[in-house]
This record gives sequence, structure tokens and C-alpha cells, in this order.
Amino acid sequence: MGGCTLLNPYESSFSCPETSNGKCVSVQTAYKESAVGPGNPNDPVPEHKEDDCGTDNAAPGSCTDIKNTLSLNPQARENAPYSRYQSALFEKFSGLLKEPVTPIVAPPKTMRVLLLPYTGQDNEFYMLRYVYFFVDEPRWLLDGSVMSGEEE
Repeated sequence: MGGCTLLNPYESSFSCPETSNGKCVSVQTAYKESAVGPGNPNDPVPEHKEDDCGTDNAAPGSCTDIKNTLSLNPQARENAPYSRYQSALFEKFSGLLKEPVTPIVAPPKTMRVLLLPYTGQDNEFYMLRYVYFFVDEPRWLLDGSVMSGEEE
């Protein structure tokens, strides 16, 4: 008997089906390409060991500042894509904050109150829970050149 092959009606061999877009690469190669960033998809991925970064025999341009940082800090290696995303996001937000026409809203202050367990009037038992409520309303942050519009 064939075991699981009797239950699976599909062909079990898988090797990169033909697609209109994309390419067939190993998991390691796909990870390297995603860590390096966008580029020409036809460019080969540079093959060099991270141990070679910073030595005299390293090919010029084969190690970037990110690669050097990543080789020194293994935790940074795992967070490199997130770090690039975060820095791009910070650049976008800093650009928005520098624009003089960007309105800014201060969020309302919220308070969390802990309600301890108690019994109600009809002998209902209410468990421990939190209640959240707004202490004040959201407000626009205005500089001295703009009037708030409030009547006194």
C-alpha cells in the first residue's frame, strides 16, 4: 500500500512551476534578496560570506554599512527589514511634521478604572474588569498665529 499517497489525489513532487512572473530560487536566496532590498530582479545576488566583511580581501562594494552592522550584531540581522521600514516611516512622518499646513490633534486623555468583583442587587456576581473612559476631548494643537475660534 502507498499510505498517504492513496489519500492525496495530487502529484506530490514540487519543483518551481512555471509562472508568468517571479523566479525559482531557494529559501535562502529569497531571504538574501529580501534583506538586500529592491533591485533589478535579473541581477545576481552577490555571494560573499559575512565573515569577509571588513577584511582587506573583501571585494569593493560587497559589504555595505548595513551588512557590517548586521555581521557585528546578530539581533540586528533579524530586525534589518523592520529597521529599514521603521526608518522610512520616521522619514515620512518627519516630512509631514515639517510642513506648516499639517494640522495636529492631541489625543484625548483616557483613564482606566479597575472594578473589583462584587455582587449586584439581584445576586448577580460581577467579576474583576476594567472600564476605560475619556477624561477630556481631543483638541487641535495651534500655534500663536492661529486663533482657536472659541468665544469667551
